[in-house]
Amino acid sequence: MRAMAEAAAGPVLYVLRVPAIGPEDYARMQTLLVRGAWPGGVRWGRLLAGLAGGALFGGLAGWLASVWDLQAELWVMSPRKDWQLGLEGLGIVLGALGVALATLLAMAVSLGSRRRRGLRALHAAGGELFGAHDLLVGEDGLLWRNASRILFVPWSRMTGGVRRAGMVYLLADGVSAFWLPEALVAAHPDRAGLEALLRERAQLP
Repeated sequence: MRAMAEAAAGPVLYVLRVPAIGPEDYARMQTLLVRGAWPGGVRWGRLLAGLAGGALFGGLAGWLASVWDLQAELWVMSPRKDWQLGLEGLGIVLGALGVALATLLAMAVSLGSRRRRGLRALHAAGGELFGAHDLLVGEDGLLWRNASRILFVPWSRMTGGVRRAGMVYLLADGVSAFWLPEALVAAHPDRAGLEALLRERAQLP
């Protein structure tokens, strides 16, 4: 199996000894993969649909309120402290928007924290999958290998390259990625040739 995979890579042009990826860089890589799985048109389409739906609902509610001559008041008071707050008209609308925004912000913070903890747990559980390995840059594709695993990805399955925070990420099929520290690429004896190949075959900017 290893021999077949290595043969599939074709003539090997470069052999890179890639260090393990840390949790922060792993989190960035996963973010890139998630973004790649949702084409820009889909994300913008959903955002525009949500904005249009919100505008339609809000406009309809405002029109009905004016037709039916609806009015509302909100009182918050404390007889013991002799304190009260009254809201009406625009104040109620702004108060409701403030509560909604505060709720969304709290949810975003909570979900972000849970996502970071989940990614750290996945990174820790990955073990040697995210450890040091050899990356063979072949004429026909990339070959990832360590002492117990081997993976070959042909150039035709590469979907793009990204430079981010001192790392180079080479994305494949929107579900997997290879990582290279930019310092490793910069220190290569044939840096120009390596980068030219990655730009041509892996769409690295």
